Amino acid sequence: MKKILRISLFISSFCLFLLVLNNSKVQATTVTVTTVKELQEAMGATAYSTIDGTTLKITNNFTWTISNDIDMNITEITIDFNGKEIRIENNKQTNLGINLLKGKVIFKDLQGETGGVYSKGNFIYLGQGTELIIENGQYTAAHVQEVNNGFITNIDNGLIRNNGGNITVKNGKFKTLSHAILFVIKGGKTVIDNGYFTGQGDIVKATGGYSREQTDIIINDGEFDLKFTNFLNLNAGGTPIRVVLNGGKVKTSNASCIMMNGHSGTYDYGVTLTLVVDGCELETTADAISLNGQVDGTVDCLRIELKNGTLRSTGGETSGAIGTIRLKSADERVIRKVVGRDDIETHTWKFSNDSYWEMTNHLLIFEDGKLILEKGNNTENSTGNNTEDSTGNNTGNNTGNNSGNNTKLPQTGEETHTFVTWLSAVILLGIFWLGSMLLIDREKKKMTKK
Repeated sequence: MKKILRISLFISSFCLFLLVLNNSKVQATTVTVTTVKELQEAMGATAYSTIDGTTLKITNNFTWTISNDIDMNITEITIDFNGKEIRIENNKQTNLGINLLKGKVIFKDLQGETGGVYSKGNFIYLGQGTELIIENGQYTAAHVQEVNNGFITNIDNGLIRNNGGNITVKNGKFKTLSHAILFVIKGGKTVIDNGYFTGQGDIVKATGGYSREQTDIIINDGEFDLKFTNFLNLNAGGTPIRVVLNGGKVKTSNASCIMMNGHSGTYDYGVTLTLVVDGCELETTADAISLNGQVDGTVDCLRIELKNGTLRSTGGETSGAIGTIRLKSADERVIRKVVGRDDIETHTWKFSNDSYWEMTNHLLIFEDGKLILEKGNNTENSTGNNTEDSTGNNTGNNTGNNSGNNTKLPQTGEETHTFVTWLSAVILLGIFWLGSMLLIDREKKKMTKK
């Protein structure tokens, strides 16, 4: 009897150990580097790169699986991709990859536009006062999925995360895969001077925090060709965000070019999200600019300044339910307050008992702050753009913060180990039942002897 109880106790302890191990989160450790050599070793790139002064030159393609964050404390370093690709595997949202604590990092490819980074998850994180310069190269952002309790969630990882630093993109080729994000911004200054951007994930997602430091995003030029996603996904918060579009050509299909989400909290911070259109071209099969506020008042923190540029909606020619600027609201005065002008025609339409106000149907052109052309039925623009994707306009794509899309999947995935959990629980219950029966039987025998 005692032997059976000892065996049962041992098995119970082992099952408890499995449960604790399965449900515990492995915390990423941090490695601090202060030299280029230390960075090379921390990335596991010793056999795939050479060092010349402050330049780390990649000599062969390699994969860096991020298990440890790298706190980088180097005054200046240049990574020359040299026509080669670093593939980043970062499966945890909490892993930052390279955490730039101070100094400046320069990305470039002396071979042209063939070398760069393919990143699944976070690659580099900019802290307060740091700087990243991208001169050229190729950069692909792939998304990360987490499986919890049989549900899959797309995580808001970004290839590059700016939390108070300065980013300058001089040129390069950039691509976002479905649900992925290129830049995640919560502070600092981000400037895109040029580049070619494609994909099905947001190019920039900016979120206002709760400090008073302003976030600046400036687009001077570049070509952006996107499907089923936003060029800019802007979310108001306590921290002011100012976005200035000085140039560039943006084309999206089946999603708004720019999504501006109002602050949903109870605090009144005033105007915290400002978009200045001063020279760019926005073209889409959906809305050029979509203002997201579920009830009147939640978009009071948004402002749009229309100075120079073109806003064109090709999808509105057939659907009639698309506008250059759209707002879900029951009051026309709300959209006029956000845009701050009365010289643009508006009209309303209803969908599922909700009212929407739009500024024109299809085309707005501004010069020096003046509206020089407005068309409610624009027959001059091309109607054949993205016809292969015109089965739905998906105007609500990425509304709100869109932190994750949940889809029921089979319970698989290395993070959950659901079979181990289930089996351990069954064994524990069985052993507890067996132990109870043995104890009851023992007591009965004692009473019989008495």
